[in-house]
Amino acid sequence: PSVRALLLPYDLRTRCQLCALQEMSELRQRKGEVSTEDMDEKDKEIARLKAQLEAKEAKELKEPDKIPDEEERTQKMAQEITEALQKTAPNRVKGLSNEAKVFKEKLAADPFNMELIFQLGVAYAQDGQWDKSLNVLLRGWKRVREFQDPGVRFEFLCLLAQASQKEKKH
Repeated sequence: PSVRALLLPYDLRTRCQLCALQEMSELRQRKGEVSTEDMDEKDKEIARLKAQLEAKEAKELKEPDKIPDEEERTQKMAQEITEALQKTAPNRVKGLSNEAKVFKEKLAADPFNMELIFQLGVAYAQDGQWDKSLNVLLRGWKRVREFQDPGVRFEFLCLLAQASQKEKKH
């Protein structure tokens, strides 16, 4: 296909193809090269394509207000994104989850264990209890250097920052 054909809108290209087919069938008919059976099939095809195109154009003319403007599309997209995020957001757990209970009991037995402080903070964050997560993580933020792995330190401080942001305590 030529560059011009690629740039033409679909409807215009279809219309041009229909016109070309019709002209070709008229030329063949004049020259007498094609049998009447073949002409009938092509004429039927041309008529069918024309009817489809005219029906589509008539539908667009009857319903011009059905085409959404930019603002309506933006609002619809924003609404769909909001709904999708609400469906994927973790629900806040009422009370303690089993995982949080286990870490809380272990931390009660060893209150200065940094690993348990971090795990309890993560468990609260997964439950959506950001206030409790923030309180637990703040107990250990000055001692974060006790973690040997810099990745664990980074995760601890990132979770603390996220909890602080969620609770608007920054």
